[in-house]
Amino acid sequence: MDKKQIIAAFTKKAPQPKVIPCYDKAVWHDVTKLDLPPSCSFTPGGMFMAWAVTNNLLSKDFADEGEEDIDAYLNDQLSAGSLYRWLHGYLHPTMFKEECNSFLQAYYGVHSNNKAEEISPYWSDLKSAMEAEGSIYQIADSTSNMQIVSQILDSRFEEFKKRHKEAEYKPSEITWAKLSTDKPLAFNSSEWLEAEYKKLHKYDDVIQLPLTEDEFYFSHGSLFIEDKNYKPSGKEWSTADYQKGYVSEPGYAQLSFISAIGIAKLKIVNGKYHPKGEYQAAIAVPFDVSDSGQVEASSVATERIMFAISPGAYKLIFAQYMLEEDTRLGDILVADLFFEPVDTALTESETLIAHESFS
Repeated sequence: MDKKQIIAAFTKKAPQPKVIPCYDKAVWHDVTKLDLPPSCSFTPGGMFMAWAVTNNLLSKDFADEGEEDIDAYLNDQLSAGSLYRWLHGYLHPTMFKEECNSFLQAYYGVHSNNKAEEISPYWSDLKSAMEAEGSIYQIADSTSNMQIVSQILDSRFEEFKKRHKEAEYKPSEITWAKLSTDKPLAFNSSEWLEAEYKKLHKYDDVIQLPLTEDEFYFSHGSLFIEDKNYKPSGKEWSTADYQKGYVSEPGYAQLSFISAIGIAKLKIVNGKYHPKGEYQAAIAVPFDVSDSGQVEASSVATERIMFAISPGAYKLIFAQYMLEEDTRLGDILVADLFFEPVDTALTESETLIAHESFS
C-alpha cells in the first residue's frame, strides 16, 4: 500500500449501525412545569402500552421479559401508568409486533422534547376526549379512563388496518367518550424506587448503539454496567466496599452517583477519558467486554441502555457533576462513562477525583 492508501485506511469511518429511536419516553415529558407529580408523565404512554398488552401486540421477547408485571396489570394489581414505569417507561420498536409497529409509526409517531401534543394523532385524540380544557397529563390513571382509551385505540387500529395500504394514514373525525381529569394521585416514589431490582432485563433483539447519549431516572444512587455474558462470581461485597463509590468484577460494575435519586444525563463514550473542570467525582475500574460485544447500562428505576463495543479489556471511567439540585424529579446530574481500551487487563481500581459522598 502506498502512503495515501494507508492514510485512507486509517481515517475511513467504520459503518455505523442504524439507530432505531423510541416512539416516546416518559422522561421526555417534564410535568413538573405544570406543577404535577412525576407519575403524570407515565399515563399517556402507559395507556398505549396497556392496550398493546391486552391485545397481545407485544413482541415475544419483551412479553417474556415483562411477564410478571404484565400479569400484575391483567389481574388489576397495576394501573396503566404503573405498568409503564415497570416496563422501562418508554415505547421502542423492539417491544412490539410488526403490525403494532406499523400502527405506532402512523398513529403515535416519534416524539421528543414535549412536542407530542402538537404532532401525534394519538395525543390529539386524548386531548379531544378530555372532559375539560387542560393538559393531557392531567388525565387520571384510572380503570374507567383506560376503558375509554382502549375504545379509542380499538377503533383507530381497525381503521388503520383497513386503510394501511394508503400512502398516508389520516384518522377520521370522531367524537369520543369523555376522559376524567380528576386530581392525579401523588407519585408513590417509595413503592417504586425502594423495590428490589427485579430482573436483569435482557433480550437479544434490542438495538445496539456504538455509543449513546440519553437520560433516565435513577434511584439507590447506583448505575449498573454489565457485559451480556457476565456470570456473577458469588462474591459478597461489604458496606465498606460500597462506600468507596464502586464495586466491580470482570464484566460487571456498580457505580455510585453523587446523589441518591434523580435524573442522569448519561453519555457513553468508546474512547479516552478527558477530564473536565466541572467534574466533582471520577473513578476508574477494570472492565472486560466478552466476545458478544454487548453491554448494558441500567439503574434500579429505569430502562436499560444497550450498546455495542469491541471485545477486550478496558479502563472504565465514571465521571460526574451536579447540574441542578432538589428539583421535583430529584437532582439532575451529568454523568460521562468512558470505555478506555487497555492492552493488558487491569486488576486495580482508582479514584481520579474524590468526592465527600464516598470514603
